[in-house]
Amino acid sequence: MASGLDQDWTLRDGAEVAELTGMVDLDGYPPDTRIIVRRERPHPGAQLSLFDQVEGLRHQVFLTNTPRPSPQGPGVFPGWPV
Repeated sequence: MASGLDQDWTLRDGAEVAELTGMVDLDGYPPDTRIIVRRERPHPGAQLSLFDQVEGLRHQVFLTNTPRPSPQGPGVFPGWPV
């Protein structure tokens, strides 16, 4: 797992992300489909599922075909105007 980031690309305290794309069979999905998971401490008052209550962390899974960020910097995607 890697540290999670806020929208301004600063580290988000207590958040972690990982990409599971190579661990899951994505046959039948569009090309470049990716699976990204995130877990973080819940905000006060958040409702946790039974699964989340085991560790006390909120879990989310994203299925996307958004291109990977470019090594040119945050928010720069290959083929997108800069």
